[in-house]
Amino acid sequence: MNASSPSPNPSPRPANRKPFFVVLSLFVAPLLLAFAIYYGSNWRPTSTTNKGELITPAIPLPAITLTKADGTATDAKFLRDTWTLVFIGAGDCDATCRTALDNTRNARLLLGKDSPRVSRVFVYSGACCDKAYFSTEQVGLSTVSIDGDAG
Repeated sequence: MNASSPSPNPSPRPANRKPFFVVLSLFVAPLLLAFAIYYGSNWRPTSTTNKGELITPAIPLPAITLTKADGTATDAKFLRDTWTLVFIGAGDCDATCRTALDNTRNARLLLGKDSPRVSRVFVYSGACCDKAYFSTEQVGLSTVSIDGDAG
């Protein structure tokens, strides 16, 4: 063969890469834009949605004995050494009260495997309670009265 003759198999023409870069930019551009906005500017959310305040420093509760709905007294370790969701309301527990108790139950259940670490307490005043509702819908809820000297 002669060195000046063309080769029998010319190299194929490179494929058009434009569609590849268009698709790549669809995924990378939003990410780069988010980084630029968050880190490159002074834009930050102006408020939070926290509802409540942490008490700092923590103040321990005094040892008190309250009366449960069944008439027995709470023990000395009541509300100690456990996280507790407390709802305070009237003993008749209207629809708003029931909704709030359902929310505390659901919040506890959302903890999954950690839900046994949290207890729920309904602190009421006045006459209490719809025993059928509390025994079927609010299993595991402790009910205590604040009517009395300790309350």
